Amino acid sequence: MKGLSMASVGLIGLGAMGTALGEALLRQGHNLFVWNRSAGKAASLIASGAQLAETPMQVVSSTDLTIICLVDCAAVTHVLDGVVGLDGRTVVNLTNGTPEQARGIADAVALAGGRYLDGGIMAIPPIIGTPHALVLYSGDEAAYRSHRDTLEALSTAEFLGADAGLASLLDLSLLAGMYGLFSGVIQATVMAKAGNVPARQFSKLLTAWLQAMLLSVDDISARLDDHRFGQATSPLAMQLVAMENILSTSRQMGIDPGLIEPMARRIRQRVQRGGGADDISAIGDEISSSGSAVAAQ
Repeated sequence: MKGLSMASVGLIGLGAMGTALGEALLRQGHNLFVWNRSAGKAASLIASGAQLAETPMQVVSSTDLTIICLVDCAAVTHVLDGVVGLDGRTVVNLTNGTPEQARGIADAVALAGGRYLDGGIMAIPPIIGTPHALVLYSGDEAAYRSHRDTLEALSTAEFLGADAGLASLLDLSLLAGMYGLFSGVIQATVMAKAGNVPARQFSKLLTAWLQAMLLSVDDISARLDDHRFGQATSPLAMQLVAMENILSTSRQMGIDPGLIEPMARRIRQRVQRGGGADDISAIGDEISSSGSAVAAQ
């Protein structure tokens, strides 16, 4: 193994995303040291110039910057167990996890003498290394600034703040929005197909409709910030009629309405408790730990 070099980067975890990260780093001319539990997954990176380490500690000790991308944070904790003497080296964890897991790993890295950044990857492997990929970072700001050029070789990079759990929180929040969108798209498309409308034909209508509805995001966000749910253009009482018809039609067509049913239930509850004139953003109040009461108009 080579000695410590500012141009050297360590990479632990060589699944699809980890391999894409390694390829991007090699394209940028970095000396890359890799480790994976199944060493065979390193073959393509080694053929491109990466060096295979025998242990995670060997990766960390050979580089100023080590990037970890594993299946979950339990695996990260296991891999880092026993890693000591980091001497100011930076560990960047790009594994999907919870804010509390990120903070716990940050504490462990700090205890070992290192600097920690947590990252949320908003991308798929094929776009890693392009500006279309986005990685959100939080944790040690000095570490981020020291390695910003390297991190920006992987994606567009955005530093969120010193709380190591913040990147994970916003990563999961963005994914929640994505899965909510996917749920609606799947429910809607299955309904259309049940009426003999081809999915490809329906997608044109659906895409245009969703793009128009995305203009509501800023208004919903402002209403949630201000706890202001009245003066609705489309009040919940009116929307409940449509939601009940969606559920009824789905069942009549033999379609499970389970993807959209929770939203209908929340709207129904709000209306039953006197919030029929509220905006759809009031559902955020329903699910919030600080909400549950119909806001004053």
